[in-house]
Amino acid sequence: MAAQGHVEILEKLWDWATELQLKPEELRNVVWLSKNKLDETAWIMAAHIGHVEVLEKLWDCAKELQLTPEELKNEVLLSKNKHGQTAWYVAARKSNVELVEKLSEWAKELQLEPEELRREDVFVKRQVRRDGMAYGRKKS
Repeated sequence: MAAQGHVEILEKLWDWATELQLKPEELRNVVWLSKNKLDETAWIMAAHIGHVEVLEKLWDCAKELQLTPEELKNEVLLSKNKHGQTAWYVAARKSNVELVEKLSEWAKELQLEPEELRREDVFVKRQVRRDGMAYGRKKS
């Protein structure tokens, strides 16, 4: 299974970081929260792949790094790429019910308020056309 291969890679990277005796802050900033050119962390990339097992491993790593609840909320669960996509948006767009349920479980664990998840920008990606108008908006 592809997801298992990705989890094994994450485990190997974690082992190497331990062998190199990287400080938790280095792991946090350089490895876990680093972003690609689309402004995506490993979290959002894993959501695009859709493998819950990979996200579970990343969640476990984040907790081992002792990210604060605020960091877990803002830099993980509600983080966005440069297109405004969150893992929630990706899961909903791909109709990945298992992933939405897992994200909901983690949201409950962090005691996210319902209004934080109701914000339209959590599930809706706003794209702006060249003329400055947003796609997907109803005309008034």
